[in-house]
Amino acid sequence: MKEEVSRTNIRKLATYSSEDRLALFALFSPLKLGENRLREMLTLSEEISKRDRLSVREIVDRAEIQATLSHKELTASQRTERVKKILMDLRYPRMHTLEETFERKRRDLNLPSGVSLFHSPFFEGKGLKIEFQFETLEDYQTVLSSLSQLADKKEFQEMIDNKH
Repeated sequence: MKEEVSRTNIRKLATYSSEDRLALFALFSPLKLGENRLREMLTLSEEISKRDRLSVREIVDRAEIQATLSHKELTASQRTERVKKILMDLRYPRMHTLEETFERKRRDLNLPSGVSLFHSPFFEGKGLKIEFQFETLEDYQTVLSSLSQLADKKEFQEMIDNKH
């Protein structure tokens, strides 16, 4: 965490118990968070704490968060992104389930390399987006062939029907 912390974040931190503040400092110090990321993680922690009736320390002490912090081969930025994802998954469990289901179906499609399939942000829309990249005419034809076969796959049909 930067040495300078905004008044907004200081006020938010002041509402936590000393035990929770110590846990947050232990979490955030090695991550070197900017103000916006700090505010975002404080908000996620607070929302999870209130909804699940857990102390912030209990959230911070979760095995997946502690394992992420101990991955010294990751940069601070990579650890920050992983911790944020864990907090997002805890805060929005339904979104996490939708994401896992979508990823499983996407893997089951066995898309060729260079082809990417995306859902709408936060699963709010019904559409899917496909991007592909190719270098040769042969690559292009291979991609088109594989894309034309998607309509016959159950997973793809379920994805289109928004049954992620």
